[in-house]
Amino acid sequence: MTKSISYTILLKTSTEQITALLSALKFCKEILTLEYRSIGCLFLQSEAAYLGMTNVIALEDEINIQLEWQDFIKKHQIPSFICTNSALRRGIVDQHFAVLYKKQN
Repeated sequence: MTKSISYTILLKTSTEQITALLSALKFCKEILTLEYRSIGCLFLQSEAAYLGMTNVIALEDEINIQLEWQDFIKKHQIPSFICTNSALRRGIVDQHFAVLYKKQN
């Protein structure tokens, strides 16, 4: 009986470190090509919290690393989480937190 291996991926790298993020993305894509391998969860922490932003526009001659990761996550339906503390420290909030903090301030 072959055992299945599920990986949890932790990203902490800044979106400015495109080479590192592309390498991590390539690694994740390679995992999914292997039999009995899957990605169970993707966790964005520290500077990688910016990967969760959907309103980022890259210059025409640059790779939109946020879009690359978001497309990969959607295509493979990978459960993904952004560290709440990392996001809040960087001003990245969803509608829930925007309303919550507006009421408190």
